[in-house]
Amino acid sequence: MRAIAGADGRLRFAGTSAYAQLAGGVNEEVKHPSLEQSNTGIMFGNKLYLKGYRRLQPGINPEVEVGRFLTETSPFPNIAPVLGWIEYVRPDGKLIALALLQQYVENQGSAWTLTQDYLQRITERLFTPVDTPPDTAAHEVELHGFFVAMAQRLGQRVAEMHAAFAKPTSDPAFTPEGVSAEEVEQWVQRVRHDADATLDLLSQQLGHLREAHRQPAEALLAHGATLLERLQRTAIEHPDFVKTRYHGDLHLGQVLLTGQDFLIVDFEGEPARSLQERRAKHSPLRDVAGMLRSLDYAAALAMQNNHEQPAEKRNAVEKAVRTWQTESSQAFLAGYRQTGAELPSVPRDPQMWQELLELFLIEKALYELRYEINMRPDWVGVPLRGLLALVQTRAVNTADAG
Repeated sequence: MRAIAGADGRLRFAGTSAYAQLAGGVNEEVKHPSLEQSNTGIMFGNKLYLKGYRRLQPGINPEVEVGRFLTETSPFPNIAPVLGWIEYVRPDGKLIALALLQQYVENQGSAWTLTQDYLQRITERLFTPVDTPPDTAAHEVELHGFFVAMAQRLGQRVAEMHAAFAKPTSDPAFTPEGVSAEEVEQWVQRVRHDADATLDLLSQQLGHLREAHRQPAEALLAHGATLLERLQRTAIEHPDFVKTRYHGDLHLGQVLLTGQDFLIVDFEGEPARSLQERRAKHSPLRDVAGMLRSLDYAAALAMQNNHEQPAEKRNAVEKAVRTWQTESSQAFLAGYRQTGAELPSVPRDPQMWQELLELFLIEKALYELRYEINMRPDWVGVPLRGLLALVQTRAVNTADAG
């Protein structure tokens, strides 16, 4: 670790044990990635990737912290290993992360891009002439099987990541902790508060929504009491799981395809939350809910891209895409549950598992709805449909049980 003293604070340069092995003696062409996101990226040939943070916040950066943990303390192979980082140390001792250095891993792009390319092929297949050569149709069937298998593998990798987070350690920032019934009740009440705030916001903005979104918005508002009642009924008296660190913002865009496998990236957490919230331990089923919601978004975009087609074709696209979503979601969950069956951080009781997953699906969809209302009103239909499906399914199941 090295430091450079300045007039006001210090710049500190630190590395992990992997630095000397992977970064020592690198003399490569320096270039910028073709796609920039919320941070600034610099590549050193095809060996190293330096991420410079644009949004600087005092406190421990969760991506630096988690990256070190999964590189050295509890190694998880399906990440880009962290080699080092640069931070500013203020005179009061508080840290501000400036940059993160990682090994560059060759990849074929994000799982989001892979998904969109595949769904485009599905819709194009629906509009091709009926005399499509048999070998082309056979290839589409093979491609579908490949995608479902990859969804299952992704579920396995997410479970393995959660197993790495659940490893016992002397580091209090990562030590798994027990969960009480009172704490689960606090989770539920926070989601219930989110639901109240989201329904209020939706009611206020109803008149500003596109006409196509008003009907599902009105339907959700009409089911508002059912949603709140459903949350109120979530009661877990004897939690049989622990809470750990987790990804915190897991979706298809945070996963890179590497041949026949995946690399999970960007452990910063949800940008809208504080560093303290992003570093807090919770149930890793929040990550599972995030990925399932991402599959729903992928399906919605594929259908939206065909909204100008005639009704018959739109219906055909929707049916095909929804089938894909169902099968992919089931495969992802199957991979996760099979690999994570012994995880101490997920419930052993099937009903408790489902209750928690539904709670976090609602939480995520509420977050999405608030975001879309404020930032992308044209997209409010996606979380609206997701919330309606959760509420209506629960209402049907409750009626059947009665």
